[in-house]
Amino acid sequence: MRLLIFLLIMLAGSAQAAPKNEIARFCKKVWPGDKGVQLFCLRENTNYYNWLQHTRKRVFADKDRLEQLDECISDYAPDYRKAHICYWDL
Repeated sequence: MRLLIFLLIMLAGSAQAAPKNEIARFCKKVWPGDKGVQLFCLRENTNYYNWLQHTRKRVFADKDRLEQLDECISDYAPDYRKAHICYWDL
């Protein structure tokens, strides 16, 4: 538990604030009892979330692509890896 809290504190300095509690709960639910994999899951989903936010900035003028991005995020959050795959497979 302390390691997870430490990781959350370390990630707090990132440029975009990912919904860390939501991602942490998701990773704990998917990988119960395996702290190492939970930390990997948290890091990866935070990175995917940040990349999706970066993509949002790049496509803000294209309303269709922005709508597709929002649909993928709403369908798969907090599994931002699946949301990323959803958007890029369209």
